[in-house]
Amino acid sequence: MMPDLDGFELCRAVRRDERLKNVPLILVTAVHKDARCAVEGLAAGADDYIEAPFEPMRLVAKTARLLERRESEAERDRFFNVSIDMLCVAGFDGFYKHLNSAWEKTLGFTTEELMSKPYI
Repeated sequence: MMPDLDGFELCRAVRRDERLKNVPLILVTAVHKDARCAVEGLAAGADDYIEAPFEPMRLVAKTARLLERRESEAERDRFFNVSIDMLCVAGFDGFYKHLNSAWEKTLGFTTEELMSKPYI
């Protein structure tokens, strides 16, 4: 147990901090062992959720997969940022998940404005 805040609150605080928002987070718990808590942890910003007891290699594998995913996202971002074409990642929920700078240059709206409104 953490002394001042729980893992969910920590995740939310990390995701709100501009300097830390992209830090990979895996919640490890020996207390909150139900599906509702796993969903709450992921909604709070955790990238993954693991319950104790677990095999140490399972945590190593989850960490490696998470770091590989972050690396591929960074590669995608580099590609997006150098393109002069308008590129995006669109979600099934009707909102953009990622836009390159060509959108702002072409349409004159900020990325935040574009991502806050549904594309459908």
